[in-house]
Amino acid sequence: MTSLEECLLQPFLNAYVHPACAISISEINANGTLKSAPCWTNVAFNAHLPEDILSRASIVDLIHGTLSLHRAHANPDPDVCSVPARHWTYSAAVVTSFLIITTSPRNYSGDTPDDHAFSPSTNLFPRESMVVSPRIVDLWSRTQMGKLILEFPWDSTPVGPITLWSPELVMIVTLMLEWPERLCLWLGEDSIAVYNDQYLKVLGPRKHINMLGKPYREVFPELWVTHESRVQTATSGERVYVVDGLLLMDRERPEADETSWGLEETYHNWSFTPLRVGSKVIGFANESQETTARVVAERRMATIVEIGIATSSAMTREEFYSGAYTQFTNNSLDFPFVIMYAVHNPCKAKQGASAEQGPATKQTRLKLHGKIGVPDGHPFAPQDIEFSHANASTETVVSASDTTSMPSDPLCAGVSTFPEVIWPFAECLAEGESVLVSSLGLNADTLDSRSWGRHCKSAVMFPLGVKGDWQMVMIIGLNPCRPFNAVYRDYVKLVKATLSTGLTTVTNIETAATKAEALASLDRAKTVFFSNVTHELRTPLTLILAPLEDIIAEDSIISGPKAPHVRSQLNMVLRHTRRLLQLVNSLLDFARLAAGRFLAMFRPVNLPALTTDLASLFRSAIERGGIEYIVSCDPGPEVVLDVDAWEKVVTNIISNAFKYTLRGRIIVKIEYTTTHAVFSCSDTGVGIPEADLGQIFQRFHRVESCMGRSIEGTGVGLALTFETVKSLGGHIDVQSQFGIGSIFTVSLPLGTDHIPSERLAPESESLEQPARNRDRLRYGHWMAEEAHGWLSTDSVGLISSPNGHTQSGDGANGNGNGTVGESDPSQTAWTLMSDDERERGIGGSTILVCDDNHDLRDYCANLLRSTYNVISFPDGGAAHEYILSNDVDLILSDVHMPRMNGFELLQHVRSQQSTALIPFILLSAAAGMEANLEGITAGADDFLVKPFKSKDLLARVRRQLLVGGMRRDLEARVQSRTKLLVESEARLLQQITESEHMRKQQEIVVDLTSHEIRNPLNAIWQNADLIGDVVSRLRRKFGDQATSLLNDADDAVQSISLSVAHQTRIADDILNFSKISMNLLTLHRAPFPLHETVQNVLRWWDLEMKERDINVEITTSPELRDRWIISDSQRVTQVLINFLINAIRFTSDTTMRKITVFMNSSDHLHEPTSYRVCTVDEDFEHDGPWLTIGVADSGCGLSPEDRVKLFERFAQAHPSKDQFTGGHGLGLFVSRHITTLLDGVIDVESVKGQGSTFSFTIPVTFTERPPDDAQNIGRRLSRAVPPLNSHPWPSRPRAKSTPSKRHILVVEDNVINQKVLSRQLQSRGFHTSVAGDGQEALNAIQDPKFDGDLVLMDIEMPVKDGRTACRELRVFESLGGLQRLPVVAVTGNARAEQIQECLDAGFDDVAIKPYQIKDLVSMIERILGSETE
Repeated sequence: MTSLEECLLQPFLNAYVHPACAISISEINANGTLKSAPCWTNVAFNAHLPEDILSRASIVDLIHGTLSLHRAHANPDPDVCSVPARHWTYSAAVVTSFLIITTSPRNYSGDTPDDHAFSPSTNLFPRESMVVSPRIVDLWSRTQMGKLILEFPWDSTPVGPITLWSPELVMIVTLMLEWPERLCLWLGEDSIAVYNDQYLKVLGPRKHINMLGKPYREVFPELWVTHESRVQTATSGERVYVVDGLLLMDRERPEADETSWGLEETYHNWSFTPLRVGSKVIGFANESQETTARVVAERRMATIVEIGIATSSAMTREEFYSGAYTQFTNNSLDFPFVIMYAVHNPCKAKQGASAEQGPATKQTRLKLHGKIGVPDGHPFAPQDIEFSHANASTETVVSASDTTSMPSDPLCAGVSTFPEVIWPFAECLAEGESVLVSSLGLNADTLDSRSWGRHCKSAVMFPLGVKGDWQMVMIIGLNPCRPFNAVYRDYVKLVKATLSTGLTTVTNIETAATKAEALASLDRAKTVFFSNVTHELRTPLTLILAPLEDIIAEDSIISGPKAPHVRSQLNMVLRHTRRLLQLVNSLLDFARLAAGRFLAMFRPVNLPALTTDLASLFRSAIERGGIEYIVSCDPGPEVVLDVDAWEKVVTNIISNAFKYTLRGRIIVKIEYTTTHAVFSCSDTGVGIPEADLGQIFQRFHRVESCMGRSIEGTGVGLALTFETVKSLGGHIDVQSQFGIGSIFTVSLPLGTDHIPSERLAPESESLEQPARNRDRLRYGHWMAEEAHGWLSTDSVGLISSPNGHTQSGDGANGNGNGTVGESDPSQTAWTLMSDDERERGIGGSTILVCDDNHDLRDYCANLLRSTYNVISFPDGGAAHEYILSNDVDLILSDVHMPRMNGFELLQHVRSQQSTALIPFILLSAAAGMEANLEGITAGADDFLVKPFKSKDLLARVRRQLLVGGMRRDLEARVQSRTKLLVESEARLLQQITESEHMRKQQEIVVDLTSHEIRNPLNAIWQNADLIGDVVSRLRRKFGDQATSLLNDADDAVQSISLSVAHQTRIADDILNFSKISMNLLTLHRAPFPLHETVQNVLRWWDLEMKERDINVEITTSPELRDRWIISDSQRVTQVLINFLINAIRFTSDTTMRKITVFMNSSDHLHEPTSYRVCTVDEDFEHDGPWLTIGVADSGCGLSPEDRVKLFERFAQAHPSKDQFTGGHGLGLFVSRHITTLLDGVIDVESVKGQGSTFSFTIPVTFTERPPDDAQNIGRRLSRAVPPLNSHPWPSRPRAKSTPSKRHILVVEDNVINQKVLSRQLQSRGFHTSVAGDGQEALNAIQDPKFDGDLVLMDIEMPVKDGRTACRELRVFESLGGLQRLPVVAVTGNARAEQIQECLDAGFDDVAIKPYQIKDLVSMIERILGSETE
C-alpha cells in the first residue's frame, strides 16, 4: 500500500489551515463507518471538530457515497463529493489508497439544519461532463489568483480546461491557493505556471500580468540557463532543494529606488517537489522563501567587521587606508569601484577686483589617493582636482549623460585637468553628508566589471573626518543588481561612520605620536642646551669666585670703618656665587647622565665610614634646628662605587630630609643583605602627597603643597639622585605618608659583576681619611652650608629702626629669636628723599619685609632701615599674624614662600577691612608681562622682578608710601562723609517712622470716631425699624380704629429714619474731611454695575423726595445700560449723593420740583462749557472712555459769586434755605477732593432762578460682568466673597436647624445693639442666640450642641475682637474640628482696606453700620441659600 508520504499530499495537508484528515480505505466498512481512527489529522481538525464527527450520519453517507462512486467509475483518478453542515462544508476524495476529507468554513444563518443528507446525484461529476463545483468556485474566488485561474483560457494551454482537471489536481490547486507561503505549480511537460497570491512577490507586478499559464522558460528566461537541468530533475520525479540560492531575477523594483534597471540580486530557500497522481508525475511544486535581506545584510556587516579589524591595529593613516582598500577589494559586489581623494588644506580665498566680479570664492585641492575598479587615466579619477566655489546652495543629486558631451559642472568649476568630472565635491564638502550621483553616463561602461560582470551605473560620495576638517572624499560605486533604498542608504552611512571613526582615531594616534616625538626631540635639545650652557657658565663663575675668595682672604684689602659691612656683603656674594655654581654643576651632571656621558670610576669603598663622614656634615645644622639626628651604619664588606656620585646621593637625600622636617628626628642607616648594601634615610617630616609620589624623581618636578624650611629649589636634586643611583647599578625607592614622614632607600649591589671592567679604578680609595677633610668633596660642604642658611630663615619679627639698631619684634607670638646684620651707614633711602617727601612724613613708616631667603631679606632690610622702621619675616603666615595686631604702612613680600605664599598673604590682607588699603609690593623671579599682569590682577600695587636694582626698589617703596598716605587720607574723608550721610539717613528714617506712626494714630482716631458715631446711629435706626414693624402689626390688628394715632407714629418713624440717614451722611462727610486733612483718603477700584448702582442711590432717597413732592427721573445713554465699569463705586456713590442732596435742598421750595440724573460716556474729556472745578494733570494719559454722571434740578439756581465759593469747606450758598437737613458745607468740598483722586473734573451750570446742573467726569474702564455679580466691596453692604478655605474639611458634622427657622448667633458687645438686632431677626422668623465677645462666641460654636447656621459678628469687642475670633475659627475648621460656618462682619469701620482686612480674616461678607434690617436679612438669605445649593 502506498503510504501517505508517498502520495505527496501530506505537505499540502500539513499546511492546510482548516480541519482535514486522511483515512485508509482498508479501515472503512462497507456501510461507510470506520474500523479505527483516521491515520492522520491536522491541528485544526483536533481543535475545531468534535470527536464523533466521523460517526455522524451525514459524514458516514459522504464516505460511503464517495467510495461507491469511485468503484462504480473504476477510474484511478479521484472523484470529489461534498456535503454542507452547520458551520463547515465537508469534501471527500479518493487519492490512491486513502480517502481525504477536507473542510471549508461556511456562513451559518441559524436556520440551516445541523446536517444535510448526502445526495450522489448532485455531488458527483462524471469526468466526461464535469463542471467546476460551486464550492470550488467559491473557494478559489476568495483570492486574487483564484479568480484569474477561473477566468484564464486553459484550453489554449497543454493543461487543458478546468472541466477536464482531475479531482486530485483541483484539490492541489485549492491547497496551493490557500498556502500561506509563496507557492507555484509547474504543470505538465512544459511546466505551465499556476501560482498563489504570495508568489506575486517573486514575479513582481510587471511579470505577473503575462506569466499565468506560461511555461517556465518564458516566465524566468533569465534563470532558464541555470535552472533547465533542475526543472528536468523535478519532472523526472526527484526533489530539488536549495538554501540561500542566488537568483538574478528580472523583476520590477520599488518606486523608492532611484537607480532601477536590469537584473536584481536575490536569494531564496526554494524547492522543486514533484507532484504525482498515482504513479504519474504531473508537474512539480515550487515553494520559495526569500532570504535576500538576511544574506545581503550578513555580507555587508561582514565587510564592516573586517574593515574594523583590518584598521584597528593601524598606527598611521597609510596603514588605515591600506586595510580599508583590502576589504573593499574583497567585497566586489557591494563596492564595484572605489575612488578616494585626499583633501589638502584649502587655498586662500580669491576676492574679485570689483563688485561686479562677485563675492569671494574658496579654493580646494584634491589629490587622488587610491582607486579600485577604475582603470588608469579614467575620466572619473583624475590625479589632481582644484576647484573654486562660493557658499551657494547646490543640488543633492547630480546627473550626467556622457562625459564627452557633458557641459562643465558648476560645482566643479576650475578643474584644471579634467573639466568633465561629474563629482559634486563642493556640495559634499560643504554639507558633510552623502551625495548620490544617480547616473554616471556612458563612461561607466569602461569601468572594471567587478560586480556580476555588469557595469556600475550610479555612485555615492561622502567625506571622511571631522566636519570643517575633512581629510578624505570617498566615492563608491553602487551594486548594479541591488536597489538603492533606505536599507542601502543606512549601509552607506554605516560605512561612512566606521571609516570616519577609525580615521579620527588613527589621526589622533598620529598626532599623539608626532607630539611625543616633538617632546622627545625637545627633551634631547634641552639636554644638549643644558650641557652646553653649564659649560659656558662655569668659566665666568670661576673668574668671579677665584678673585672674590682672594679678596676676602686678604685682610689688608678690606679696611676702614666700612670694613665689617663690606666684608658681610662680600661673604653674601660668595655664598650665592657658590650656590649658583652648585646649581650649574647639578645641571651639568644631570645633562651628562641623561646623555649617557657620565663615566663613573668605581673603586672599593668602606661604605659605612664614608656615609658616616658625609652625614656628619649636616649634624650641626640639623641639631641647631631642634631635630634629633641618628646615624647608624653597620660594618660590612667593601662596596665598589664612585665616591663623587655617592656623595651627591647621600647629601641630596639628607638635605631633602632636613628641608622638609620641622620637628621630630632623622635617621640615617647602612645595612647589609647577602647581595646588597642598603642605605636608608627616614624622617618625621611633612611627607609627600600620594598624587606626587610617582613623580618625585622626575626632573624639575616640585611638590608645591609641602611646607618646608625653604621653598627654593629647582626640582633637579632628587632627579639627579635617581639617575646617579642608576649609574651606580643600584635602585632607589621612596615610601611616604603625607603628614607623617618619608623613607628613602638606596640598594647597591655587592661585588663587581654589574660594573664594566673599563670603569674599575686601578687603585682603591683610602678608607681612613675623613670625608670632611677632603678638598674634593666640595659638593657635600656646599649642601651643608645651604642647610645652615635655612636655619637663618627661622628668625621672625626682626624690627630695624631708622637709626640703624635692630631689635626683636612681636612677630607671630611676640618673641624674636634672630638678629639682622648691621645698618648701612650710607643711609641710602633717606638721602634719596626730597624735602617735600620728608614733610609728608613718610620717613619712619613701618615696612614689613617677607622673604624666605635670609640674605635677600637682610639685603632689603638694610636698604630700607636708614629711613623706615623695618620688620622682617621668613614666611607669609608669620607676617599675616603680625599684621592683624600691628600697624604696617607697606608690605614688601616674595611670591614663593613656605606656610603662606605671597599671593595668599595678599588675599588675606585685601580681605580685611582694617588692612585692605596697605600698599603691597610683590617680589618674584618670574619675569614677563604675564607674571606682572597676574600680580596686579591679584591686587598688588606694584610688581618687582628679580634681580632688581636697589634704587628701583627704593623708588617704588617711596612712591607706594606716598600713594598709600593719600589713599588713607581720602579714605578718612570718605568715612567722615559716609558717617554724616548715615546719620542724616538715620534722622530721616526716624522722621519717616514718626510720621508713619502719627498717620497710624490718626487712622485709629478716625476709625474710633467712625465706630462710635455709627454704633448709636445703628441702634436708633434699628429701633425705628422695630417700631415701624410694631406699627404695621398694630395697623393690621386694629384697622381704622387707631388710624390717626398710627399715622402719627409712622411719621415719627420716618422722621427718625431720615434724621439717621442725614446724620450718617454728615458723619461720612466729616470723616472724609478728616481723611482729606490727614491725607488718608484712598481709592479701591473694582468692577461694579453702573446703572444698578445709580438706581440704588435714588432708592435710598426716594422717601425724602416723595415727602418733598419732587419728581425724579434717570436718563442713561444706550451704551451704559447693563454696563460694568472699573472704578471706586463707594467714592462715585458718595459724590452722586452729595450732588443729589444739594439738588433736593434747592428744589424743595420751587414751584416745579424736578430732578434729572443723567449718565453718558465719551472717548475723550470734553472741553468746559461752564464753570469747571478741578483740573486734570497734563501728564495724565487715558486711552479708555470718560464717564459723566450729573444731577440737573429745577431749583433756584446759583449766582456766579455763589459758584466760586460753593466747593470750599464749610461754604454754603443759602444756609437759611435748608429747613430739613441743615447743610454743613462739607459735601461739595469732599466731592471735589474725591473727584481729584479719581483724576476727574466737576462742571457746574447754573442760572439764577432757572436751576443748576452738577456733573462729574472721570476716566473709567469698561469690563464684562464678572461671574459673581454681587455688589462690590465699596458699597454699603459689601459683596460676599469665596471663603479662604473653600474646600470641604473632614470634620464632625454640625447640628442643623430646620430650614424654616434658621439659627443666627449675634456677637455684639453693645447690649442695646445686641437686643435690638436679636428682636428684629426673631420678628423675621430667625432663631437667635447672643455672645458678648469673640471668645464667648468661639466657646459657643465649639459646643457640640451648637446648631447655628450663621454668625453676625461685631469687629471692635473686648476680650477678643471679631477678626481674631474669625481667624481662630477658620483654623479650627481647617484642622477638621467643624464644618465651615458662614460669618458676616458687622462693623462701623467703612474704609475699603478695613473691609478687605475682614475678608482676609475669613469673613464671608461685611455689613456696614448703620444698615437697614431688610438689607441685612437679604444678605443672610443669599449666603444661606448659596450654602444650601
